[in-house]
Amino acid sequence: MAQLANNWKGPISVSLIIDKNGFTSLAAYKHLYNCDPLMKKFVTTHIVWRETAENPCDSTFITNNTVKLSSQYSCDIVEYEKISKHSLNIPYPPNTLRNVARYGASTNIHLIADIENSFSKNANYLLNLIANKVTKENVIAIRRFEYDEKERKPETPQILKDMLITEKAYEFHHFLASKSHAIENLDAWLNYSVNPLMRVTIVPITYM
Repeated sequence: MAQLANNWKGPISVSLIIDKNGFTSLAAYKHLYNCDPLMKKFVTTHIVWRETAENPCDSTFITNNTVKLSSQYSCDIVEYEKISKHSLNIPYPPNTLRNVARYGASTNIHLIADIENSFSKNANYLLNLIANKVTKENVIAIRRFEYDEKERKPETPQILKDMLITEKAYEFHHFLASKSHAIENLDAWLNYSVNPLMRVTIVPITYM
């Protein structure tokens, strides 16, 4: 989360789902949150849980189960790997979490993303240049890619282009549904984007 905040450098609304075994992880998140100035500046956090007879749908579920970590923990995320690993004993509802984050956002325009998503350098600034094009009648489609986790993140169009050529990056869901997620005019977009003199533009597409 800290890495995303440092990359995006703009408002981020995040939702977390927890169960009765997740409060140590929540305490670790809180500690790391306070370690990073940009997280404290940009990130708002919303907590989601499933209501049961033991877990009421009110704030007492949080206040009655909150734990505190000992002062021995530093701001090194590696220290938290063991204490923050557990499996949810409830179903994971991705769309619910996305909607909670969207409803709790401090901005009127939203870019929906999951925690494993990363963005190119200056993405927040560049998207703000065209944000006024978003209306009730249209949305801005963002191109998505997958890349080899062993490689560096493709933070610029040139790095992405090189990784696509060497097959270290692919269009999103290339191996699952390549035709469904194929990107129209990908080569033209890449060649346009690698030129730093080109301005940010929107190209209309028809949604089928």
